[in-house]
Amino acid sequence: MISRPEAIQLPGIAITSGPVPVVVIATAAVAILWLVAIRSRRHVITVGIAAGIALIVYLTVSRLLVALSILPEPLPGTVCFWIAVGMFALILAVPRLRRAKSWRTRLISIIAVGSVVLGAANGVNREFDAYPTLASLVESDEVDAASPDEFDAHGIQIVDLPDWRPPSDLPGRGRLVTMPIPPTRSGFQARDAIVYLPPAYSSNPRPRLPVLVLLAGQPGSPSDWLHSGAMPSTMDAFAASHRGVTPVVIVADGTGTRWANPACVDSPAGNVSTYLTADLRAWADRELTVARDRSGWAVGGLSYGGTCAMQLVTNHPDVYSVVLNMSGQLEPTIGSRRRTVNTLFGGNEEAFRRVNPMDIMAVRAFPETSGAFVVGADDSEYRPDLERVYASAKRSGMQVELTTLPGGHSFAVWRAGLADRLPWIAAHLGIG
Repeated sequence: MISRPEAIQLPGIAITSGPVPVVVIATAAVAILWLVAIRSRRHVITVGIAAGIALIVYLTVSRLLVALSILPEPLPGTVCFWIAVGMFALILAVPRLRRAKSWRTRLISIIAVGSVVLGAANGVNREFDAYPTLASLVESDEVDAASPDEFDAHGIQIVDLPDWRPPSDLPGRGRLVTMPIPPTRSGFQARDAIVYLPPAYSSNPRPRLPVLVLLAGQPGSPSDWLHSGAMPSTMDAFAASHRGVTPVVIVADGTGTRWANPACVDSPAGNVSTYLTADLRAWADRELTVARDRSGWAVGGLSYGGTCAMQLVTNHPDVYSVVLNMSGQLEPTIGSRRRTVNTLFGGNEEAFRRVNPMDIMAVRAFPETSGAFVVGADDSEYRPDLERVYASAKRSGMQVELTTLPGGHSFAVWRAGLADRLPWIAAHLGIG
């Protein structure tokens, strides 16, 4: 009943490595030559204007997005470059199409612009590795909508995990369902959570399982953990070697919308912290067969989600005992300390310090908390800050480990990080 349907298999052709990016970039380069190659003074002026606008975009787009609180940190320079290249092609498209003397020329111009935009998109994708293959662009794991009474434990015998034995007909894969988490106390308007229920959850007797709450980055969505983070296949692989047992994974919404940045605190932007602790925990206790003690609860995330996870485990150690912080920031931010304090804390610096993990760990010990820290070796923006947070956590008495993986601030690191640290997390949650 609760096995996940097999998805239609599409080609797993790599699009962020190997020959595909080379072909795409070469095609884009030829397309740019076509767009600029008109021997007229007017077109030379047009190309100069387009190049000037593209340069302005390159120099300002990152700062603008941070200033508008759309992004918490600056974009990598390579991403700004590819955005500028795409803008350059789009600007040139207008005069190229207007001055075309035949439908054939217009068609070639449209193809050329599309090729450049595709090359720019591929360049951005290579930086973050969100879609590593052709299949990942168009496929996603099947996610079911759960009916209100589907997970009622009526008629199900519940046993402690050490006392559970897998039946012979246990499914080979877990199931993914979307489930709304009512914001009873917080009032925070979140998107539905995505819940991974391991094969063991389908059995009767059913074991009471630990929980791993996962949070996406910003901008981001809970579904990022499916098509870019490879969470379902990672959990299925772990379950295959652990009698069908993994933590129940709750991919919760920590932002409200893809572009919102509430900094994972209770503020005028939304009571995110209360939502991810009191509301989530009360809902899970009521709707799922999961651990009731903090020792069975972990929280983790990537980038913004890693920062948020660190905030939750330090501000609410009564809820979470294990944290997975992948490429998190030094502190919650909407662009700068001053803007964060003024916008979210009414200018009260002390109120900010009371919820900032670095300030909390400087004065409070966490000997009963465990933390796994993961960062890319080439992540020059986030690695120094994560290392500082790790060192602070270690000084506070947390049982911590730091793992550096090849790559930058990208899903290549986060996919590998989840797979690499999952056995460590599971062990700390009581899964042998």
